[in-house]
Amino acid sequence: MSQISVFNPPTVVNAALTKTVVLTSAQVKTLNATPITIIAAPGAGKFISILNASANLTYGGSNVFIAGAAQSIALRYTNGSGDNPGSASLLLNAGIVSTSSYVNVGFPILARVGALALFENQPIVAWNPIATEISGNAANNNTITIAITYLVFNL
Repeated sequence: MSQISVFNPPTVVNAALTKTVVLTSAQVKTLNATPITIIAAPGAGKFISILNASANLTYGGSNVFIAGAAQSIALRYTNGSGDNPGSASLLLNAGIVSTSSYVNVGFPILARVGALALFENQPIVAWNPIATEISGNAANNNTITIAITYLVFNL
């Protein structure tokens, strides 16, 4: 398997790209069972490198989300059905239960340095890593906007 090294560096496919997705209340409350694809898989021989990610909670004015211990919205490679080479927390518990929240997170070139084959052709998804789903917001009028700046590399 290829390794990231100064002797075998990946090459950049494009200039930095930005993808923005708005998650509905219903989507936020089912992220463990149904992760949401934020960035589609880039294709064979390519991988995504997140440069920066941010999340903004838009409070609908009725009631907040309720998140239990360790429940969060996180970004990770894959849709949950394959190898998960890395993940990073995006929106922490404290942010979910407030009436306003903006979180900006810087990411390393890869969530975990390792065999590039683990990252090849993997989408970036938002998910709740805890089996108990986030609840609350009975009015279903809150949304969370996730914006990611990223690069695509050739292996």
